[in-house]
Amino acid sequence: MRTNTKAARRGWRAVSASLAPLLLLLALTLAGCASSSASGDKQQSNNSTLPYTVAVSNIREFSVPQKQSGLMRPAVDGNGDIWFGEMNANRLGHLDPHTGQVQTWVPPNGNYGIMGIVADTQNHIWFAEQNAGYIGEFFPETQTFKIYPTKPRPDGGPSGPQDLAFDQSGNLWFTELSADRIGRLDVATGQLREYPVIGADSKHFVGPYGLTVDSKGSVWFGELSGFKLVRLDPATGAMQTYSPPTAKASMMEVVAAPDGSIWFAEYLAGKLGRLDPSTGGIQEYAVPAIVSGASASGVYGLAVSASGNVWFTDVGDNAIGQFQPSTGQFTFYPIPTAQSVPFGLIIDRTKNIWFTEGAESANALGMVAGVSA
Repeated sequence: MRTNTKAARRGWRAVSASLAPLLLLLALTLAGCASSSASGDKQQSNNSTLPYTVAVSNIREFSVPQKQSGLMRPAVDGNGDIWFGEMNANRLGHLDPHTGQVQTWVPPNGNYGIMGIVADTQNHIWFAEQNAGYIGEFFPETQTFKIYPTKPRPDGGPSGPQDLAFDQSGNLWFTELSADRIGRLDVATGQLREYPVIGADSKHFVGPYGLTVDSKGSVWFGELSGFKLVRLDPATGAMQTYSPPTAKASMMEVVAAPDGSIWFAEYLAGKLGRLDPSTGGIQEYAVPAIVSGASASGVYGLAVSASGNVWFTDVGDNAIGQFQPSTGQFTFYPIPTAQSVPFGLIIDRTKNIWFTEGAESANALGMVAGVSA
């Protein structure tokens, strides 16, 4: 699969209206792509039904003025303000949580493709413009942009930058979904370095998607179509792969936890995965479905709190979920708007859980308030 601008725009607009087009898109991607093998991985699968409760919580929803805006991932800055991309509206958005006021800007040369987004220590906002093929920096104090183009694919198309994370030295790391590369941007010099993902070639698309940096500076990313969790050593560029127990597990967001473990979301399988880097062992937790009673589907957004609890978006159940690894307990917070299609998720400094609602009927930012993260 390679990103086609017009097709991608139509596809993501369809996703905003319904979950089905995204599931179809992923199914076609996975069916057409082969996985590479991994050796020596230690695995443990947990397919039993784990206990859960459905909580009553005050979920606030903040509507976005632009219709069918196509909200993707949120980010929180040092002031507690929320930032997000509007894929269908081709805008970068800002929400003041205190007033509910939303302000938006059109990025330069934007092509309806804002995906990953993160704030730096100066409260500059960084984002990945997937379809235009660049990393963007926004300066809120001057309301101006600066762009850092990524290298095109060999066929000339955009590299599809996807997810972003800073390391301890202030370098910005990102996945390049359509080019099967990992990028590193030195924000001080603007110098870009790229690392081809192992196992990828002209016939094998692995699709690096979610990315995180752990406390030791190692870069971790999940493969949408290569079905591996990968560790990249920044010092050498070497990569080590780990295979989840679930075959063809399409991994979405990846997060480093305070205890050093790496968590990842398996979208189609409806599972949470945890890797122990010290042993290489992977354990999976099947997310129970609170609507149908079977296994969940559409586990996408992911965040781990300071206490080690795992928060996630559950598209199939239209809920925000919390998993406590210490007890094995799941807690679900149903979203008031039906079929809202929750995507990205973030925890702010006051322990509120923020998420985006991508469906046309929702078109809002949501917040789970008054809970212990």
